[in-house]
Amino acid sequence: RKNLGTYGFIKGAQFFIVGAVEESKYNREHFGYILETIILAATDIGLGTCWLGGFFNRSLFSAKINCTSEEIVPAITPIGYSVKRKMREKITRVAIRANKRFAWEKLFFENDFNTPVSRENLGDFIPLLESVRLAPSASNQQPWRIVIELDEKTFHFYIIKSEAGMGLRYMKFRRLDIGIAVSHFDLTSKELGVEGNWVFEEPSISESDGYLYIISWKGKE
Repeated sequence: RKNLGTYGFIKGAQFFIVGAVEESKYNREHFGYILETIILAATDIGLGTCWLGGFFNRSLFSAKINCTSEEIVPAITPIGYSVKRKMREKITRVAIRANKRFAWEKLFFENDFNTPVSRENLGDFIPLLESVRLAPSASNQQPWRIVIELDEKTFHFYIIKSEAGMGLRYMKFRRLDIGIAVSHFDLTSKELGVEGNWVFEEPSISESDGYLYIISWKGKE
């Protein structure tokens, strides 16, 4: 408690959820999925959490869980009973638009990245996409985009790709973010009994150079 290593962003926390992953192609995506699933379960029983991907002492928490040289700690969360928000936190949340979310038209598309999907044809899939829209993300950037092939009941998940500047620094967080989005979609589909499977089948979509394909979900006929 004397040296939490959260740089003042978290105060009074005594317990943290910490995990590590080895280097692999989808390690951050997997981590984002798993930690968000834990966070949602904690929220469901009234506990407070807070995603920390950048503002924590990585070396300190890595040492606490005896990380090997091949492992990294992508993110952590404190867990406990949260107190009433102070004015500083409220101002910070307003500044980063923590409670704002993009409109559907900016996140979900039909067949390509130029045609926003119409809710009228989505039926049971509407709450799945809404749960993705409401998911948390680093600096609330919501970097995920979903291209939907309605005839095939297939949802292709992408993240916005950046190769320079500040966007490049955010790429590691965007990989966590897409894991969070997939978690929301997957858990909601299971909760509502909407059956489907996850597959790696990147489609051929024009004007997709600015996006990085991650995974697809195919609904059952």
